[in-house]
Amino acid sequence: MPDNTYVVPEDPSSICSTGLMPHILTGIFLQLIRHHFSEAGNIVQQALRKYTWNKDAKQTQIAITAVYNWDPRTIQQRPAVMVKRGPLKTHKMSIGDILHGAPDQDGYTAEKMMVAFTGSHTFFCCGRNGIEAEEIGAEVAYELLEFSQVIREQFNLMTFSLFEIGQVHRLHESHEHFAVPVTVAYGYSHGWTIQLQRPIWMSVGLDIHQND
Repeated sequence: MPDNTYVVPEDPSSICSTGLMPHILTGIFLQLIRHHFSEAGNIVQQALRKYTWNKDAKQTQIAITAVYNWDPRTIQQRPAVMVKRGPLKTHKMSIGDILHGAPDQDGYTAEKMMVAFTGSHTFFCCGRNGIEAEEIGAEVAYELLEFSQVIREQFNLMTFSLFEIGQVHRLHESHEHFAVPVTVAYGYSHGWTIQLQRPIWMSVGLDIHQND
């Protein structure tokens, strides 16, 4: 039995300061899969350990990139993992998207807002034949499945799960490659504050009546 033990960084993710945006989510998933394939010791299946990723395009044995950067004319005979974002949808968390609570005591009027996002990313796992595509698809899928709790915590997601391992099919863009789509689903919240430029007491009218 392979030892599927993961070393998790202890420092909090920078996502806490940058926030989650569509291109950042794509970058997160690319980094996770590139890290997994960066060392042969990380790869569970023996047949795939020769496919290590390197940031140098001339040295890498597997292409791992966003789908819009993938060029079937340059991939040659290497396998690949292409990451594609699905649609993001918003969901209400409260009436008017407003967080209702006690007002702040700093004298300013502000509305604290929050919505929930749900979305998905698909990893197209490409091999030179159907079996190789299935193997790469399983490698990626089980990495995301077994690492799901850590991904939720490290990247401040409300939910994260492996949604589907699709059927193997021949790529239309390259008749020499087959692909297995692996889809993950996730949810996260987005909050912001709308604040007036002056404190509430600046807009209060004062009438002073002097007694004779």
